[in-house]
Amino acid sequence: MKKNFKNKFTAYQNTIGILNTKSGVYEEYPVAVAAANEFRELVEQIKIIGERIDFDYSKLTARKQQIKHELAEAVSALAAAVSIYAGEIKDPDLQAVSSKTYSDIRRASDFQTLEQARSLQTLVLQHKEQLSAYMVSEEDLAGLKRLIEEFDAIYVNKEEIFSESVVYNRRLEQLFKEADRVLRNKIDKFVKKLKPVNEDFFDSYFQARVIVDL
Repeated sequence: MKKNFKNKFTAYQNTIGILNTKSGVYEEYPVAVAAANEFRELVEQIKIIGERIDFDYSKLTARKQQIKHELAEAVSALAAAVSIYAGEIKDPDLQAVSSKTYSDIRRASDFQTLEQARSLQTLVLQHKEQLSAYMVSEEDLAGLKRLIEEFDAIYVNKEEIFSESVVYNRRLEQLFKEADRVLRNKIDKFVKKLKPVNEDFFDSYFQARVIVDL
């Protein structure tokens, strides 16, 4: 959930807390009870969608970081072997292509990481027979292939989740607008109406309504 959404959602939760603890002040007025319930339902919908967005991104990001680390390790190790081979055959072009380090792969954008890994994979396969004498095994090639495919799948999934999040965020914007409308047009007004009989409720409610930038 976006920061401004989170800050507002916190204020909503604080507001519901006051509405719950002070429900005795307004429970005899059906219109007030209905407005409070409407607001609670909207906030619950916001919570469900917000948790879905946060869960999808946090889970995907953690897995992506792990695979990117493993891919950077594999690419840099194979690049070192290719570099040795390039030095032996005195091929400056091959030496330049094989100069990738762990940091080069790890710190690159996701797209660049994939491109660099695939370029090295192509290079290694072209010199597969010669590189077998430089500690490059079939297991190394299979491991690189697996990591590239897994990272590519995460990259594609990230784009899909981003597209879904656009839809979710639009829905959240609408829900926040609806919740604000209920607060301004209904709950704020009945709380003001009840101020003469319970000023503590009035003060607590509007204090809870304040949105703090965390």
